[in-house]
Amino acid sequence: AIGSDGVRVWVDAPRSRIQILLPQEETFTYRLYSVTGQLLQESLISGNQADIPVAELHPGIYIIQLSGKKIFHTQKVCL
Repeated sequence: AIGSDGVRVWVDAPRSRIQILLPQEETFTYRLYSVTGQLLQESLISGNQADIPVAELHPGIYIIQLSGKKIFHTQKVCL
């Protein structure tokens, strides 16, 4: 799905990666949470795209949060 901020987040077909595409280059932090609020992954990324490995996670609903100087985006993802 494409957010109103131009950020696109989706899960690849084998459900092994979350893919992120930003409308412009930026250094941002991504955080992946369980639905109970537990922080599962966190990393700093530079550029306008990222692939986050999630194959080791159990199927379910997760929350991904992206934050940088020009973006703040939160979205549910289904693995």
